[in-house]
Amino acid sequence: MYDFVLKHLDENERERLRAFLTAAIQNSVSDAELGQLWDASESDLDFGGGAGVRIMFQHVLERLSWGGPHCPAPDRAP
Repeated sequence: MYDFVLKHLDENERERLRAFLTAAIQNSVSDAELGQLWDASESDLDFGGGAGVRIMFQHVLERLSWGGPHCPAPDRAP
């Protein structure tokens, strides 16, 4: 799922997303706030509240850290 979205972003967009996600998952942003942020989006996906949104954001940030959407996870790298 992440690769489908990330493959369409250029490096500038990836960097902006990385900065947003890093700020959003800091402890100063509550699960309730993340839930409200997600609920305000037009997404049909449900992550079970703010804690689930935080986990999803962390997964996307990890995926961005691997260097791109087509890079395997470090534990799966050849």
